Amino acid sequence: MAEPLTSRPDPEAAQRLRAAAALTQSSTHYLRGQLHTILGFAELLQEEDAERGAEDGFGALLSHAARRLQARIDALLYVLAAADPPETPRRSEALGGLVQDLSVGRGIPIDCRFPGHRPVAVDVHGLRCLLQEIAVLRDPPPDITLAIATGPGGADEWLEVTCTDASGAPDPATVAPPAPPTATERPRGLAVLAAVAAALGGTLSEHESPAGARDLRVAIFLPATNQPIAGEAGV
Repeated sequence: MAEPLTSRPDPEAAQRLRAAAALTQSSTHYLRGQLHTILGFAELLQEEDAERGAEDGFGALLSHAARRLQARIDALLYVLAAADPPETPRRSEALGGLVQDLSVGRGIPIDCRFPGHRPVAVDVHGLRCLLQEIAVLRDPPPDITLAIATGPGGADEWLEVTCTDASGAPDPATVAPPAPPTATERPRGLAVLAAVAAALGGTLSEHESPAGARDLRVAIFLPATNQPIAGEAGV
């Protein structure tokens, strides 16, 4: 299990971190407001593109870029806030609402392999940031699976988030597949995913399948449902 991000032992460094986090959080409303403006304009362009029969025009490109930016901003804000978590832990929450919102509202395909009403001791906001960042690995978003894994004897549990990033193996049926991430952006994106996973108390791993795709797996250790959840970010 990876050690979650916690407060720094140096009081002066911790104070600077809190000040930086507060300043960043105070700018969140402005940043998201600008992004919503861009997304609204992109939707208008997509409607005009659809009328002209150009489904993959500038509107779709602008919308995808804005959503990638939104996911990255949310992820980085979460990592920053998780470095100095609040002392009051959150209670276990069901993930059904989050899965429904991302699957239907944002078009992120998620296969939740446990009942949505089951309480899970995980920071839901951090999990949202993780899923959003995974979803923008490629367009369309990769299929994401959520499952609960149990250790020997059933004493320990993990929330497993898995997906196949097929950016290295485009679907041959696709007429014009989107360009894969650049050589520098993919490692950077994986670094952000690893940081969010660590802030959630988990680890990120990947391996290449025989077909050339990359399978990503995030394992998040789950404390017992009656225990406090350490290392959460109250964003």
